[in-house]
Amino acid sequence: MITKIVIQGYKSIKAQDVHLAPINIIIGGNGVGKSNLISVFSLIRNLYERTLQDYVIKKGGADSF
Repeated sequence: MITKIVIQGYKSIKAQDVHLAPINIIIGGNGVGKSNLISVFSLIRNLYERTLQDYVIKKGGADSF
């Protein structure tokens, strides 16, 4: 099981260490980066499955990604 993810320079997340447990709850106000944190897992999945190119195209291309 993955217990920690280090995120640097991804969308609105400048630098963050995220410690993971079997169950995680994400709470925060509007615009604090909850969706960006969740999208990290989608990015990681696409890296693992070697479908990064398709993921970037779906997100609007390299310039908007």
